[in-house]
Amino acid sequence: QNLAVITTQSAQALVPTLLSRMLHNPSAARIIDGAHRRHSPDGGTMVAELRIGIIGLGARSAIAANLARTGLGARLVGGADPDPQMRARAARAFGEHLAWVEDTDQLLAAGIDAAIVTSPDDTHEAITCALLEAGAAVYLEKPIAITIEGSAPSLRCTS
Repeated sequence: QNLAVITTQSAQALVPTLLSRMLHNPSAARIIDGAHRRHSPDGGTMVAELRIGIIGLGARSAIAANLARTGLGARLVGGADPDPQMRARAARAFGEHLAWVEDTDQLLAAGIDAAIVTSPDDTHEAITCALLEAGAAVYLEKPIAITIEGSAPSLRCTS
């Protein structure tokens, strides 16, 4: 199963908790096929490095700055945004060497295990389903969708 987390408050503070759960969760570990694994002190399997992408490179994408501070072996691979100015801004903020692409499919092709979705609210449904169907874990900045009816496909993709 994939892991979908929907934030309600203080997304900046929740990133370390989310990543810790992804790294220690056997269900999440199973979907991360290419990652190297190590054992946790309690004998469980942990992922050595979780490759993270961020989708939507506007103001909320600053959440990704917390990845390096977690100390949990998470690494930002890059991000996706249809706006070339947003991609250029993210490259300056996070590093030119990362993959700054136009869409979700291109970011998946860059080799992500999980994604932080901070795109405009009306895009959450399609992006979340595409990520979950591709086997990526998702951290979704609220809301799931802009209508109650629009939430149903995303919730079905999590099961």
